[in-house]
Amino acid sequence: MGILRLLLALSVVVWHSQQPFGFHFLPGDIAVRIFFAVSGFYMSLVLTSKYHDVTTFWTNRALRLYPTYLLFVVLYWAWFDFSWARLNHTEVVPVV
Repeated sequence: MGILRLLLALSVVVWHSQQPFGFHFLPGDIAVRIFFAVSGFYMSLVLTSKYHDVTTFWTNRALRLYPTYLLFVVLYWAWFDFSWARLNHTEVVPVV
């Protein structure tokens, strides 16, 4: 099922890149609809077979996703601090 989802995602990427070399799998809108249908089926399969409690599912999902999210937030703020304060961008730009 992972290979099918990968092919559908690549189909959307190829569709958005103007079909290089005239090559395309499926039209992008159809690939997105199939991708969501397959993902929904897969999520319901995981919820009914692996997790008996929805709270356990959401806890595992949060523990898997939020550390990466928080890492990138910290990296973004570090880059913002470096580029704004360290590169002498101290003037305030008015919003028009």
